[in-house]
Amino acid sequence: MSSQSIFTSSLWQACEQYYPAVEVTALQLQDRHGVIINLLLLALELDNQQLRLAPQRWQQLHDVVSQWQQRILVPYRQLRRLSKTHVDQDVYQQMLQLELLLEYKCQQFILQQLWNETPEPQTTGQSNLRDYLTLLQLDLRDYPMLAQQDHLYGKLAVSL
Repeated sequence: MSSQSIFTSSLWQACEQYYPAVEVTALQLQDRHGVIINLLLLALELDNQQLRLAPQRWQQLHDVVSQWQQRILVPYRQLRRLSKTHVDQDVYQQMLQLELLLEYKCQQFILQQLWNETPEPQTTGQSNLRDYLTLLQLDLRDYPMLAQQDHLYGKLAVSL
């Protein structure tokens, strides 16, 4: 399977299917532990497809995407959150739409990083989600909503 058939814009449509179910947990992990939600969603979808990126690749991705977000997305997110009670609802919604556009740009940035990547088939017990959380010193067992999504959508027996 070539990387071009996996790491395309259509991948994010599949990734985004998980967001409604994990939104609260994902936002908490983002705010408290620096989890990059787009990488979290990517891990869930790769688990669903039973494909695996090496743990060191998750570290590299997190580092490079985190640098991009710290320069561009995080300052804007902070401004939007601070503005919530100080601007009218229409302006706030426009700010939120711009933040969503920046998230989309982040997704495109991730795809650029993975363009030449060829993930390996997953074997029993492997989990991109667990690998990604572990590099941030988080335990998947502490986030049952995420583990449930990994099981429901991924059909992967994550060894907890």
